Amino acid sequence: MHVVFVLIPLLAAIVLMTLVKVKPGTSLLIAWGMMVCTALFVWRLPAVQVAAASGLGFFKAVEILFIIFGAILILETLAKGRAIDAINRGFSGGSDDPRVQVIIIAWLFGGLIEGAAGFGTPAALAAPLLVGLGFPPLAAVMVALICNSVPVSFGGAGVQTLAALSLIEPELPTAAGLDSAAFEHGLLDAITDFFGPAGLAVPVIAVLFLTVGFGEKKSLRPTLEILPFALFSGLAFVVPWKITAHFAGPELPTLLGASIGLVVTLLAVRFKFLVPKSKWRFAEKYTAARAALPSEEAEPSPVPLWRAWTPYALIILVLLVTRLHVFRIYPILKNISFDIPLLGGGHPVVFRCAWLTNPGILPFILVALFSIFLFGLRRNETAEIWKTALRRTVCGPAVALISGVAMVQIMINSLGGAAGYDGMLAETAHAAAAWTGAGAYPLLAPWIGVLGSFVSGSCTVSNILFAPLQFNAAEKLAISPVAIVALQQIGGAVGNMICVNNVIAACATVDVKGEDGKLILINTIPVVLTVGIVLAAAYTFGF
Repeated sequence: MHVVFVLIPLLAAIVLMTLVKVKPGTSLLIAWGMMVCTALFVWRLPAVQVAAASGLGFFKAVEILFIIFGAILILETLAKGRAIDAINRGFSGGSDDPRVQVIIIAWLFGGLIEGAAGFGTPAALAAPLLVGLGFPPLAAVMVALICNSVPVSFGGAGVQTLAALSLIEPELPTAAGLDSAAFEHGLLDAITDFFGPAGLAVPVIAVLFLTVGFGEKKSLRPTLEILPFALFSGLAFVVPWKITAHFAGPELPTLLGASIGLVVTLLAVRFKFLVPKSKWRFAEKYTAARAALPSEEAEPSPVPLWRAWTPYALIILVLLVTRLHVFRIYPILKNISFDIPLLGGGHPVVFRCAWLTNPGILPFILVALFSIFLFGLRRNETAEIWKTALRRTVCGPAVALISGVAMVQIMINSLGGAAGYDGMLAETAHAAAAWTGAGAYPLLAPWIGVLGSFVSGSCTVSNILFAPLQFNAAEKLAISPVAIVALQQIGGAVGNMICVNNVIAACATVDVKGEDGKLILINTIPVVLTVGIVLAAAYTFGF
């Protein structure tokens, strides 16, 4: 019965965000308050222990917020420096077949933005670009969201993986045969093994929904015509994505996979490799749906294409040099740290901050500073960029992240209460394991991740809410914790297709009004298809 009091704050957050339409920050803040009450009055933990756990959650959330701030800072700098305009101009010279444009812009360019920034920016950036190329606004948002799925697995320089690992790490000593490095390595391999086949399928699914939903005839022929090219583009992303995850950690796979995939696919378009000879067109009733961006044409960007891409090249280079084990730089950076002691009653808590290992600082903020000179930005423009990035970070995900991480830290640090219960996560996991059993639980795991992403707007928050719980459930059921946490993160990534925040943001950029619910309903089908592919791969590779 006491487990119910652990679930109530989590369920309250979901209900508040979906049915009551309360913002994620407010919802999670209320849920944190409820979890504090559970800790104090049900588990009967000392108040100082609850305060210490919340404080640890605060500092862990600040680490994540630095990544978000740095990512926004990069994008705002590129936008102010007209680099984004130059990148868009470079795309306009490619194929005029909408099927090819979906693959290049929504799948690969969106994947590149996801790898560097994440947090809803890819769909919001790709959709207006597609509309500018003649896509109906609803179609542009739909395919941008569908494609913003597999890349999310390691988006925002791996922030969702890092968040999950930071929350699970305290649990690892109790898991037989697991240590931090081994768990991380196994998790990355499991994510790419299970999600890799979906990486081949998602470009095909996006094109299928585009051609069937917005073509003159509801036919599979346009999709079959471009099937070899779509599979090739998926392979061009998945191969470097998987190799990078195996050898370089969670920060680089999406960034490098999308970069290499984009170059390879653009070369294929240039040399007409696997590109259909026939051109597909939208149904006549959709041709009037042009760009909902300002009608007056802006002056062409004066920024050369090579200069516009330089910040992304530098980000990739810095992450490669600092993360690849062959250079032996990461251990040095990790040792440059400071400790913040927190009161914890009989269990003192210390937060260790290795600040140079945070991607938000190195390389995002560093590259953003360099880009000021690269694009010749003035002092007032730079000040405006930094103010915007700070405002979007503080006024956007800050409260949700701090509240969510603090709530999870209370759950993790809940052992030793006067009530005599085991830790909250262990008790909850035991109840979930008893309800489902080892055979059925893997089928449930990715849907928990989808739900977390759907309601919170973020794969990162989904991992914060549910990754520790899934880890403990796997242990109780004697199935692979690595595999179950991988399915949790994959589900969180797939949930971006229907995540309320992303849908609203992307629709707003192209002025799609009143279609949010319809879009979520349509994209639920690709979600089901993708999760089905993932589960098939997971059972093939085994647990």
